[in-house]
Amino acid sequence: RLLVARPSAGTSQNAIANGRHACELARSIAAKVKAKGSAASGETTHLFVSGPNALTFYLGQLQLVMGRVCLYEYDFDGGEDHSYRPSLTLPVT
Repeated sequence: RLLVARPSAGTSQNAIANGRHACELARSIAAKVKAKGSAASGETTHLFVSGPNALTFYLGQLQLVMGRVCLYEYDFDGGEDHSYRPSLTLPVT
């Protein structure tokens, strides 16, 4: 399953207005992930986020709602192969 979340106003540096907006978006994303049932089934949700740190901060606070989450980082420096690599899995065991 693939869940793509994009701001309704489109993508830009101004797509997320402020901290409250980021929090609301994170709640919406977490609710949709929960509705897909991955948390209840014990599956890992893989998050590829291209957005402001405020959004990822609030998503982190809602990790329990989403269940096990694996975050990814893009290899911008080209030290490996210019692709995504797992960076952090929550909860930390």
